[in-house]
Amino acid sequence: MENAYFFVTAAFAGALLIYAGILYAAKSVDLIPKSQFADIKDKKKYAVQFAKLIAVIALAPLISGIISLFAPIPAALAVLVVGIVAAINAGRLLMKDVL
Repeated sequence: MENAYFFVTAAFAGALLIYAGILYAAKSVDLIPKSQFADIKDKKKYAVQFAKLIAVIALAPLISGIISLFAPIPAALAVLVVGIVAAINAGRLLMKDVL
C-alpha cells in the first residue's frame, strides 16, 4: 500500500473526468446539481464550459498523484493545493464568458 495516495487521487480524478466527459457529450445543464438556481443565459454553452472547468480541476489530483510516485507525500500535497488554486483561477477565466 505504498502507492495508496496515487490510487486514491487517480480514482478521484478519473471520476471527475468521466463526469466532465458525460457532461460535455450531453451538453445539458440538468446534469449539474443546483443549476436551476443559477441565472444561465446559454444553457448548452454553460454546460460545455462547466465540463471544461471540471476537467481542469481534475488535473490537480491526477498530477499530485503522479508526483507522489516520485516524491514524498507532503510534496504531492503541496502540488495538489497549488494545482487546485491554479485550476480555480483558470476556471474563473473559463466561466467568464457564460456568466
